[in-house]
This record gives sequence, structure tokens and C-alpha cells, in this order.
Amino acid sequence: MKNLNKIATVCLIIITGTYLWETFGLSIYTYQRFKTEYMELNLKCAHAMDSNWYIEQMDNEKIQMSSEIQLLDCHDYDKLRKKMLARGVSEHQLSYLGLVALEIHQKPAKDLAIHHKFRER
Repeated sequence: MKNLNKIATVCLIIITGTYLWETFGLSIYTYQRFKTEYMELNLKCAHAMDSNWYIEQMDNEKIQMSSEIQLLDCHDYDKLRKKMLARGVSEHQLSYLGLVALEIHQKPAKDLAIHHKFRER
């Protein structure tokens, strides 16, 4: 009977520990482990999308093909984002990391505003 109580206690501890790890620990670990890589890929993807948009406005197929290779950064970004979401990191935390990445690598206001100016009317 004592052995049965010990086994039940050990099983309860393992189940509780697993639940706590999956509920709290895994998301915290994932956030801390991948936050720097996520911010770097976030910036690379944003840059690749901006560059690709500008290059598509040109009529040069060779340059357009090379700009599409940059978009592979977005694939890596999407994969890491999905991994972090699957491990319990919230959308709000990922959005925050994106904003932090933009703050860290700030551009002058002139460079940010150029995207919002009309080219044609």
C-alpha cells in the first residue's frame, strides 16, 4: 500500500510539473530563447518586402527575380513566428517584439516618411 501511495504521489508530481511547464515555462523559455532571432528576422522581412515593392515598380526582370530571393527571409520569419505561437507565446508579445525591433533599428523620420508620399496622382 505504501508503494502504491508513493507511485501515485510521483505520478501526481509528474503530471503537475508537466502541466505547469506547458502552461507557463515553455512559453517563457521560448520567448527568451528566440526573441533576438525573431526581432532580426522581423526587420529582414520588413526590409525585403519594402525592397521588393519598390523593385516591382521597375521594369527590369533580372532585378525583380533577385529581389524575390530576399523574400526567403519572410519564410524564415513566418516559421519562427508559428513555432513561437505554437509554444504559447502570445500575439501581443510578438507584436511588442516587432515594435522593439523597429525602435532599436530606427530610421530617420525622412526615411520613414518617404514611403507615405504620393508618387503620382
